[in-house]
Amino acid sequence: MTNWTDFQNFDELWQGLLTEHQKRKGMLKTPTVTTSHQHKPQARTMVLREFLSTPYPTLVFFTDIRSPKVAQIKSNPQITIHSYSPRTRIQIQFYTTGHITRKHPRFQQWRSQGLQRKEDYATVASPSQPTDQLADVTYNLDLAGDNFAVMLCQIQSVEILALGQPHQRCLWNYQNQAWTKQWLIP
Repeated sequence: MTNWTDFQNFDELWQGLLTEHQKRKGMLKTPTVTTSHQHKPQARTMVLREFLSTPYPTLVFFTDIRSPKVAQIKSNPQITIHSYSPRTRIQIQFYTTGHITRKHPRFQQWRSQGLQRKEDYATVASPSQPTDQLADVTYNLDLAGDNFAVMLCQIQSVEILALGQPHQRCLWNYQNQAWTKQWLIP
């Protein structure tokens, strides 16, 4: 089992995160992603698609361009991504700056992956719009390609809490083009 607070440098931590994400039932597969709307947190579970190492450590998610989170990120790009494993008793929080794109060099590749489930991006009405009945939800699969977008979350810091005897907590922070580790009171 990984001891998440023992990593001595960010590259070691990053490799640990990549390894955890590759596990079929890893704790980083479906984290809670929190944005802000009118000074209120807006949390949702999302599928974490990929980790990018360059030019900055970045988390990749897919979204519908019409989703409320897109406007929320444009208004306030600060995003917190939270994951917890009850099995290992580890909590990881990523504090990130997010943006929505359709212009990344890998966009077409990601779009092909995302559109394997076209219906996720093909509702006629925009996501989160009220409806009287579930049966009223209609789809137009021709819309899916136009509605697909990528949410990139550039990591600014990573906070890890390991529950145990004793609890351990640390914060990895990116500043002055370097990662530093700071122990925190748990």
